[in-house]
Amino acid sequence: ETAQAGLPKADPVLIKRPALRPWAKLPAGPVRGLYEVNGNAVAVGGNQFCILSANRTVQVVGEGAVDSNPATFAWNGQQGGQIMVTSGRLGYVFDQPTTDFTQIVNPGFPADVAACEYLTSMGIVRIHDSNTFYYSAPNDFNDWNALSQFSTSYTADNKLGMIVSHTDLLLAGVNRSEFWNNTGDLETPFQPIGGAVVEQGTCAGYSLQRLDNAIFLLQGDERGSRQVVRTTGYNFQRIST
Repeated sequence: ETAQAGLPKADPVLIKRPALRPWAKLPAGPVRGLYEVNGNAVAVGGNQFCILSANRTVQVVGEGAVDSNPATFAWNGQQGGQIMVTSGRLGYVFDQPTTDFTQIVNPGFPADVAACEYLTSMGIVRIHDSNTFYYSAPNDFNDWNALSQFSTSYTADNKLGMIVSHTDLLLAGVNRSEFWNNTGDLETPFQPIGGAVVEQGTCAGYSLQRLDNAIFLLQGDERGSRQVVRTTGYNFQRIST
């Protein structure tokens, strides 16, 4: 950094900062996903699903498909005891009681999945290049019905990002976004929230993150905007310069 900024003869100076040290190393790379479950961690490095323990040991419990996208995770709590992983456009389940890691082979599970989430006891998966989503049976990521699906109805563009916050499901598209929630209806549990449509989408679907009691993302729309925004209620608020 420059010392005495603004003076004609300002000198550069190297500011001291705390150093970093490795905590653990995965057997394979790159790191494609990291997820916290009740103070513990799971990770995907390359094609390997790993458990990271508090004593810094890494245990490989399974392998999966790989593509250029990050791996995503969902956990159904103590009731289900399962961690769902999407990787390489396929779905997998890690069963915590048995430590088994298996691919989801239920005939109702869709092909070409892009990401997963968890809301009100059900797993939700987003499908690549579409505005369609599927949801699992309650507390069982291995139980899927091909008819248990929904598509965004207020907007028609492909949805690139999906994240749960405050019991709402944000579905961020190429140009527009919708908020959905679970109404408790057994036939159609997920429905759009009336009026909760944002005339902005995202240019990076995996940028959606829960931070500071809100959702942060890289925004995009039909005008090509590129701004960092956060949710304020059912709207996006620009926070970048």
